Amino acid sequence: RVHVTQTDMGKQGRRKQAVVRLVAPPMSSRREARRVTSSFHALAARVASADPSEAASLRRKLEHARARYQEASVLSTSLYSTSLWVVRTIERLGAGRSVLEIGAVNTQLLDSSRVDCRSVDVRSTNPRIERADFFDVDGRWDAIVCSLVLNCVETPEKRRRMLAKMRDSAHQLVFVVLPRSCLERSTRTSPDAFFDALRRLGFVELERRLSPKLLHLCLTPADRPFAPDARLLRPVTASKGAAVPPLDRRKPTNDFAI
Repeated sequence: RVHVTQTDMGKQGRRKQAVVRLVAPPMSSRREARRVTSSFHALAARVASADPSEAASLRRKLEHARARYQEASVLSTSLYSTSLWVVRTIERLGAGRSVLEIGAVNTQLLDSSRVDCRSVDVRSTNPRIERADFFDVDGRWDAIVCSLVLNCVETPEKRRRMLAKMRDSAHQLVFVVLPRSCLERSTRTSPDAFFDALRRLGFVELERRLSPKLLHLCLTPADRPFAPDARLLRPVTASKGAAVPPLDRRKPTNDFAI
C-alpha cells in the first residue's frame, strides 16, 4: 500500500509525484530475509541484557519487528525445507509418527501424510497452527521438532528449560536446528561446549548435519534412548561448502549460550 503526495512542478508543467510506502514491500530476497533475521536476533539480545530503564522501549521495538521477522522465516523455510529432512530421518530410523513442532512458521509438517503433527507457535497467525507457548503444552510425542527457535529464546536459562522440556516430552527423537553462527561466532560458547552442554542436559546425539549456514541435530533422551540399527545412522554429514571456518573477529559476534 502506498501514499502519493504532490511535489514541485516539472519541466512540462506536470506535478511530480512522490511515492511514500506505508508498509514494507513483500519480502522476496533471501539476503533481505537474513538481514531482517539478524537484526531481530540482535534486538532480542539487547532486550535480554537491557536495564529496566530501557527494557520496555526495546520490547516495543521487538514486537514491532516481529511480523517482518515472521515473514523472513516463512521465506527462508520456503527456500529450504527442514521438514523434509525431519520426515526422511524419522522414516529411515524407523521412529514413530507422532510429532510436535515448536515455533512453526509454515504447515509443511502438518501437510505431510507421513507424520501425525501438531504445530504450535506462541504468536501464530496461521489458523492451522495452534497459538500456544511450548512451556504450557503437555503431552508426549515420538519426536519433537525445534527448528530455528532456540536461538530466539531470550536467555541461557530459558533455553536450558526449553531443551529439558523437549527431552521430557519426546519418546524417541528431538530435532534441533540452529544457525551455525550462534556457536561459531558466540563470545560465550563454542560448538564443543554446546555439544557438551547437551550431554549434561541428558541428550545422546544420533546424527549431525551441517549446511553452510545451519546446524541440524537429531538427538534422543539419554535415560530412554531410541536405538535404531546402527547401519541406518549417519553420524556426521556435511553439504558442499559446509566446512567450519575459523572465527573471523571482524564479523559480528553474539552471546548465545545454554
